[in-house]
Amino acid sequence: MIQKILFFSEFYFFFLHILIKFFPLYHEKNMKTMSYKDKLNFFINKKIRIHTKHNAWMEGKLCGFDQFMNLSLKDLVIISENKRQKLGLSLLRGSVILSIQPLE
Repeated sequence: MIQKILFFSEFYFFFLHILIKFFPLYHEKNMKTMSYKDKLNFFINKKIRIHTKHNAWMEGKLCGFDQFMNLSLKDLVIISENKRQKLGLSLLRGSVILSIQPLE
């Protein structure tokens, strides 16, 4: 009985190790300790939605970012109450960003 329990616990820890190594996004503790740079790297070339200090919503594909969290976005669209304004390739200053949401 004890040998079965030990075998199961060894298998469990081995499985967890493999899961964390190859799928780091699924490990909640890993995501909490990651820096914003590591988190944003997962969203490069993916569509995101941004909420700014001026109560504006924007959507676009994240091309890149820097240490000040300035974002380079392509196919940027500003969403207001009744209309959508296309801007194309844009640079968004990091100090005006309130939140970032992934759309893909």
